Amino acid sequence: MLFFGKKEKDYTCLSLGKSKTVCGYEIKKMPFGAYCRALKKMENLPADFMAACFPGKSWGNVIDNLLAIDESGFKELVTGLLVIAPKYLLSLVSEFSGIDETELENNADIGLDGILEIIETVFEVNRLGECRARILNLKGKLMK
Repeated sequence: MLFFGKKEKDYTCLSLGKSKTVCGYEIKKMPFGAYCRALKKMENLPADFMAACFPGKSWGNVIDNLLAIDESGFKELVTGLLVIAPKYLLSLVSEFSGIDETELENNADIGLDGILEIIETVFEVNRLGECRARILNLKGKLMK
């Protein structure tokens, strides 16, 4: 629609809810910069997982170990992942939700089901499912 010779801005997305309360915490829609900072935290994830699961080994050694993994090595790998994964999960949930990591870790009212509900709410409030679909759509158009 034109307004004084200029295209009128579409404000329909502004009417969508910008926050939702879950487990007693308000999950707010993230500005793009905060979303980028949250994704940046994931940058060291592969290296940190490798260091936890294969201490002191290079990527080449890790690949060799994975190709020759036996039951004992698999148990060691899973144990390393179980040690580091929850810390990363809490850190990422904290970053994306705006809830202090210590609160997530120590609040008995949250628990595993609450963490999952918080993650679902972050996706809902930030419309991450829709964003993913739109990104894939754009990718398809750009690859033509």
